[in-house]
Amino acid sequence: MDTLMASQFWGLFQLPVVRCQNSTKLIGCLLSRQLVTARRHELWFTFGPDPLRFSLDEFRDVTGLNCGDFDVQDSEASESVPPTMWNKLFDTAVGKLTVLSVLRMLGNEYLAVEKRIPLALIALVDGVLCPSNKDLKLTPRYIEMLSDVESFLVYPWGRESFLTTVPRFLPPLVVAPGENPLQVMRDRLSQKTTVCYGFPLALQLFVFDVLALRRPLFSQSTK
Repeated sequence: MDTLMASQFWGLFQLPVVRCQNSTKLIGCLLSRQLVTARRHELWFTFGPDPLRFSLDEFRDVTGLNCGDFDVQDSEASESVPPTMWNKLFDTAVGKLTVLSVLRMLGNEYLAVEKRIPLALIALVDGVLCPSNKDLKLTPRYIEMLSDVESFLVYPWGRESFLTTVPRFLPPLVVAPGENPLQVMRDRLSQKTTVCYGFPLALQLFVFDVLALRRPLFSQSTK
C-alpha cells in the first residue's frame, strides 16, 4: 500500500466514498445535454445556463493522475515484446484472465510477495482506470509494462484512462455507410443500458466539484 500511496495513484484513495458511487442517471443526463463540437478529445455539455468543458485538463484535476505525453518509443516497444511478465505472474495462456481472477489471487495469503505489487497495479489499471471490455479481461500490453514497476508507476495513466473514457461519450468517428454519427449517439443514449469504458466516474466527480464551487451562488439566490 505504501508503494501506491507514494505514486500518482494516491489521489484515488483520497476520494470521498460518498462521491464514488457511479450515478448512471447523472452521467446519462450530462451526455444527453452535450454540445456538438469539432473537438475529438473534449466533451462539452450544458449545465444550468452555462456550457461546461470536460477535457484532459479537467480529468487531471479531479483524478490527480499523470496526464503527460506518451513516450512513443516505449509504446512501440511494448507492443512487440513476448509475454514474459504474463508467464511470470500467471499459469495460463495470454488473454484467459480477468480482473476478478487477479483479485482472487491477491486474496490468497500464500501468494508470493514479489507478485503482490504488480497484481495490485494491474487490477487498478485494468479494473478501474482503463477497462476496455465488459468482461474486464486483462490487457497483455499493460502486463508486460510491469517488467519495470518504477516506469509503470510514472506512466501517464491519466492520459491513457482519458483516451479510453471519452470516445464512448462522443458520437463515433467511424460508422457504417449511410449512418449518421449523431443519430448513432442518440440511439445509444436512448437504450435502456449502455456501456462506458475507461473511468466515467471522473465526469461525475468533475460535476460535483462544479457544484461545490457554485454553492455560494445558490445560497445567495435563495435569500
